[in-house]
Amino acid sequence: DPKWTAPCYQLGVLFHRRRQWKQAEEWFARVAPHNVHYREARFHLGVARHQLGDFAGAVEAYEPVANEVPLNEVLSNLGIAQWRAAMPSAVET
Repeated sequence: DPKWTAPCYQLGVLFHRRRQWKQAEEWFARVAPHNVHYREARFHLGVARHQLGDFAGAVEAYEPVANEVPLNEVLSNLGIAQWRAAMPSAVET
């Protein structure tokens, strides 16, 4: 069932712990917005993309989380990803 994305989150966590970034990225990207772990999955998706060198993709993953939950950890990671993607908004973040 494509609406049941809890296993996607758990598989993402498993691969994230193993530092298998590509697999973690693939599973975290499948977590649907209605899932209770959606924001956490987006944060970890950003980490995985950052580790893969996809800084623009990391920014894309972090921004919705930063808008909803502006925690220091999220804003810090967002700012670093923006800086590495050569985005002028990094300084403000």
